[in-house]
Amino acid sequence: MSTVVLESSVRDEVRRTVARRVGSGDLEVPLMPAIAQRLLALSSDPDASAREFAEVIRLDQQLAARVLRIANSPVYSARGGITNLKQAIVTVGVRTLRDLGLAVSMGERVFRSKLFHVPMQRVWQHSIATAFIAKRIADVKKWDTGFAFLGGLLHDCGKPVLFLALEGVLRRRAEWGVLGSLLADDIVREFHAEVGGLVARSWKFPEELHDAIRWHHKYDDAPSGRSVARLLHASNLFAHAVGFRSYETEEEIALAQEPALREMGIGPADIELISKNLSEKVHSLIDGFTS
Repeated sequence: MSTVVLESSVRDEVRRTVARRVGSGDLEVPLMPAIAQRLLALSSDPDASAREFAEVIRLDQQLAARVLRIANSPVYSARGGITNLKQAIVTVGVRTLRDLGLAVSMGERVFRSKLFHVPMQRVWQHSIATAFIAKRIADVKKWDTGFAFLGGLLHDCGKPVLFLALEGVLRRRAEWGVLGSLLADDIVREFHAEVGGLVARSWKFPEELHDAIRWHHKYDDAPSGRSVARLLHASNLFAHAVGFRSYETEEEIALAQEPALREMGIGPADIELISKNLSEKVHSLIDGFTS
């Protein structure tokens, strides 16, 4: 059998296997980290205090140390010098502290893969970039979007689940070396939004956030959370356009021509403002999460 025929045969078989598992919901969804669960629960409580958020993060000293290091980065603190969570709350705010706690705990427990370490790292960095860009867009446009950072961070939460499923399928096949990571790109590109919806449902996300994750590529189809879904779609495009891609190969993106940005009233002047020092700040943020 020729290499081309072999590759086509294996691709078809892997795709059918993954499609069947996605359709039946027979996928291993990782447990949401306990700290992340508690932070999300507090986020849904209008009476939750800044002290309660700090106490949850303080339960994990490594998590608290990482959050403080990120809060001291140039992205959030021009002068640094934040030495405790109380100071962090005053400097960056409760919502940002919550977002950083969720991001650190998710990155360390969910966005992990042995066989797909390189593409998973690419997805994680893209997710951090999308989260930061979503929050920046919301700030520039003065939108009170509480799910901006969190939605951007988790818009691709279906991808780790698909990588895990692909590991199980491909570890049993000697042809993996022939196919390389491009097969993973194809499978993940096709199914990640649908699987993201399954993950969001499993993690009991609010309906608005679930729909935004599930429909971020087809935001007009979102039953609820359509404005958040559009924001995630635009932020995702923005991240790809400025170099934080989640796939090995990508087409070039002209942001000014993207319908989602036009529909949101984001014109050339807004794109320029959002893009100012963007790459530098995102790289600084990524360093804080990965160092």
